[in-house]
Amino acid sequence: VLRDLAETTLEAQIVKVFVQKISELPLEETPAWPEGSTGQLTVSSAFTLTDGQRATITKAVRQRWGEAVVPRFQTAPEEIGGIELAAGGYKLAWTIAEYLSGLEKRVAELAEALPETKATPTKKEHVN
Repeated sequence: VLRDLAETTLEAQIVKVFVQKISELPLEETPAWPEGSTGQLTVSSAFTLTDGQRATITKAVRQRWGEAVVPRFQTAPEEIGGIELAAGGYKLAWTIAEYLSGLEKRVAELAEALPETKATPTKKEHVN
């Protein structure tokens, strides 16, 4: 976690990871707006986004869903350490709690995949 957050503010790193998630979404997993209509989606964050962060998110949203999509930004303290995009019934979120939960799950999966080994006592050498 610390390596992921190093050399930048926590908020800037959250936005960076969130924008990356938007750009990596498979098209079949994202909502589509009818051609020519104006799509409305909401971006909620636990912190106030800077103008630059809003512009970065807007650019990623429009690259994914088209220029007609208009992100609406709001601050939502309940998004503890995170950010969420919602459009209709679709949601995409990144939070510290979600990140840690995913990390915990991956560690548990790795632990289960390890072969069981029997502990063997090691000889201790005595130095006089």
